[in-house]
This record gives sequence, C-alpha cells and structure tokens, in this order.
Amino acid sequence: MTEITAVNRTDRLALTDGGEVCPIVTFLDEDGDEVDNPELAVVAIGQLPDKRWFSVDMRAYETVRAH
Repeated sequence: MTEITAVNRTDRLALTDGGEVCPIVTFLDEDGDEVDNPELAVVAIGQLPDKRWFSVDMRAYETVRAH
C-alpha cells in the first residue's frame, strides 16, 4: 500500500513512501467544501501515478518551513 509521507500545500504536491511526486487536485475544509486556500484544508485529494486516488488528513502533518 502506498503511503503519503509529505505534502507541499503551496505547490499542491504530495510525496509517497516510494519517492513518487503526485499532484493534489482538491483541498477540502472541515465542512467538506472545496477551498482554494490550502492553509484552510483539512483534507487533500490527489492522484497517484498508477491512476489510483488518495486522500490525506492534513491534520496529521506538521508544518515545516524550508529555507
């Protein structure tokens, strides 16, 4: 099973445990509504390279700033 290990909200990308970079196509807020601002998202939805879809609970990730 593929796991998402990191999420870049700004670039709308997710990284898998296998090193694959996947696009995030939708962010949802706590009411299940689509949001444009990824900082308001509690769920991210994207697609893996093999065309399967994934969802991520954004509350499970800690914000880290890259220099």
